[in-house]
Amino acid sequence: MPDIGVPDPKVLNVHATDLHGKERDDHFAEQARHYPGFAAYQRNTQPTIPVIALTPTDA
Repeated sequence: MPDIGVPDPKVLNVHATDLHGKERDDHFAEQARHYPGFAAYQRNTQPTIPVIALTPTDA
């Protein structure tokens, strides 16, 4: 996955990683606890919703 910049309020450079398996499921469950709509949407759709981890970089 590419490196991107996230404005917050300054630009934070990050590397994006597509998560899979248990790591993806654990992060999705945590997100769904905070935002129950994610879990509801996943129950009503066929494809698995991707989870992308953003890791800060030095750039």
